[in-house]
Amino acid sequence: MEQDLTPGERLMIFRSKRGLTQRDVAGEAGCSAASICRRETGKTGMAESELLDLCSAAQRIVERRQAQNTPADVLGGE
Repeated sequence: MEQDLTPGERLMIFRSKRGLTQRDVAGEAGCSAASICRRETGKTGMAESELLDLCSAAQRIVERRQAQNTPADVLGGE
């Protein structure tokens, strides 16, 4: 069950399902990929609030990529 997962495991699943690398999330969150790796593997603890911040960073990347792939006519262009 997902509620039995650690915050790091939940971050890894969230990130992986969106096709993002640790480096992607780290760049958006302003930390190192090694830091993300340590959190996902449980070597560094992570509070729920930090998990939310990192998932938000990941979601911003997804939304930006989706916007870049939206046809111009959908955005009101030609």
